[in-house]
Amino acid sequence: MSELAENREFDFSRFSNTYEHTLDAKNRLFIPAKVRETVGTSFYLFHPLREKCLYIYSPERWEEVAQQIISKNDRNYERVMFGNVVPVETDKQGRITIRADFCKKIGLKKSVTIAGTGKRLEIWDTDTRNAELERQSEMIEMYSDVEF
Repeated sequence: MSELAENREFDFSRFSNTYEHTLDAKNRLFIPAKVRETVGTSFYLFHPLREKCLYIYSPERWEEVAQQIISKNDRNYERVMFGNVVPVETDKQGRITIRADFCKKIGLKKSVTIAGTGKRLEIWDTDTRNAELERQSEMIEMYSDVEF
């Protein structure tokens, strides 16, 4: 059962806010304390194939996702999906190292944004995210019935 189903008072603010940081020459990225409070110091980075970002999953949430993948009972699907996930752990300075192939796949350069999306956190190249948000700004009109 998902966390949402188990806990009707799910706190979507856990996966909100935006943080901008710099990727260093060794592909290390500082993970803000608020993010570490949310997902812990050991978590999973997942590259969803059709996205230009990485997802950050807590171990508990990754277990749920992994079970959904396995439930498809398709070896090829499992190979692709599990080949695009890596466990990471923050160092003493609160940094993680992002695999070089992940950086290349999503175009991570120097400026990086960690963004909450309500149900998860995402890691983006800042320029790519800004362009994507601009491109999708027209979609916001479709949901004009949402009261803020």
